[in-house]
Amino acid sequence: MNQSKMLNYLLGTTSKVEILRVLFKSDDAMTGRRIASTAGISPRSCQLSLDSLVKNKALFRKAVGRAYSYTLNRDHKMVWDLLAPIFEDERGIHKKAGQLINKVSRPSSADIVSIFWNLTMTKKSESLKYVIVAKSKKSSVNKELVTKINEEVEKQFGYATKGEFVSAQEFSKKYFSSEAAKKRFDKEFDKLKGEAFADLVGLGKKGKK
Repeated sequence: MNQSKMLNYLLGTTSKVEILRVLFKSDDAMTGRRIASTAGISPRSCQLSLDSLVKNKALFRKAVGRAYSYTLNRDHKMVWDLLAPIFEDERGIHKKAGQLINKVSRPSSADIVSIFWNLTMTKKSESLKYVIVAKSKKSSVNKELVTKINEEVEKQFGYATKGEFVSAQEFSKKYFSSEAAKKRFDKEFDKLKGEAFADLVGLGKKGKK
């Protein structure tokens, strides 16, 4: 049983796992709306899970105007004994997967503008997605690099992997087409190396919330 499935089994719902994961990574209090958005779950499901976690003292809730903010009770036995080791291990795996992508892509690094990626823990499995942006289609970067990265990541971590290779021009057409497209990409992907997304789209300094 992988870590995500084990947590779902113990806590009962995927939404609780995602909420705890989001708050574990944050040192600041977060509103329910922001937690739902960051965790990628519906506001209704998020609120039900938040109420349950507060009731069981895994979270602290504080009134802020008309809304509530939430923080993780890091002294809670379940959080300290069970979740902290698992989430810290996830951080380590996330870092190692990024290092592997960097290592495999190093021979073509001179032609790489950026690499963006996202490692997602879902109810069924873990999956890794990434986008390699090269200077042009004629650069040394090509689809063979994507295939090689996929093979190495799947071999070492067993993740379902989906990679995409695009030229800077193609990247611009696909992800700069509208403000909504920019926001979707910026919300989903983190910069692994190279230029930040906001620098590429001319939005100024990137600030993920």
